[in-house]
Amino acid sequence: MLIEKNLTHSGDRLRRARILAGIPTRREFEKKYRISANTLQGWEQGKNPLSRKGAKRIIEALKIEGLICSLEWLINGTGVPPRPFEMTHTEFTSSTDLENLFNAMNLQEEQAIYQELQTFKSHNPNAIIITVSDNAMEPQFRTGDYIGGVRLTKPEDIQLYLGQACIVELADHTIIPRYIHTDQESNTYTLSCTNFQSITPPLNIFNARILSAAPILWHRKKLVRT
Repeated sequence: MLIEKNLTHSGDRLRRARILAGIPTRREFEKKYRISANTLQGWEQGKNPLSRKGAKRIIEALKIEGLICSLEWLINGTGVPPRPFEMTHTEFTSSTDLENLFNAMNLQEEQAIYQELQTFKSHNPNAIIITVSDNAMEPQFRTGDYIGGVRLTKPEDIQLYLGQACIVELADHTIIPRYIHTDQESNTYTLSCTNFQSITPPLNIFNARILSAAPILWHRKKLVRT
């Protein structure tokens, strides 16, 4: 995998990483990982600086797509550039950059998670896997956890999972984990969180219209958190 040497700006590196992950458009990235296309455009075109928080969210998305890279590479152009997990064992184990950015335990865990999520995707058509981006669903799901399910789009199928935690895609393509309840009269849903001390909106969502709901079938907690 070739990484150009002249990626001098974080926006150039972000765009290159997104394309290497096989996501050619910002809209597609927005739909999959809840980072708006406008925000991505601002970062990639250098209109807005890429924050460390934003870079961490990008890195988590890249992991799901099978790539590993360092925070410092995205922000500063130093450290580990994007490359497939399959290359990390032979190329990274003695790397000084890797030792500074990921300890051996963290890398081993990331590789295990990648294998688990690929297995889940291969055994479940219409699978969706996301990383939890906030603390609204604590204590069940913590920031950085991986969760996966199988998308349901028919109302009669979604009805079978009322009162359960699901990965929900809203009509505006926002994707969030929430408990799902129904309002038979208005033909809409109520989505509820578990941590009412969270300051990350939206928490409970009323009269929600959804495109799909995926009952959470796979949950992987991270032991090592960076």
